Amino acid sequence: MLLNSIVQSLPTTSSAESTLRATIQALLVHPEFLFRVETIDGSAGPELAPHDLATRLAYFIWASCPDEALANAASHGELASSSGRAAAVDR
Repeated sequence: MLLNSIVQSLPTTSSAESTLRATIQALLVHPEFLFRVETIDGSAGPELAPHDLATRLAYFIWASCPDEALANAASHGELASSSGRAAAVDR
């Protein structure tokens, strides 16, 4: 979908800067960029990869990227359990 927007804007733009600007605008207003989309049946959707979970935790709790300890916890699979996630949050 995003690629289609880019391809459609190419003939109408006069420069690479205009194309890049249109691409960034399309990306920033895309619903999957702005919102976490829930499924109709209420299921949780696809499981997050460990490092994606670490990133979400870090930005939600500390408003920053994952630190070394949280990244290591993700690498070692410690965030897969609720007790591992609780330990990461409580530290």
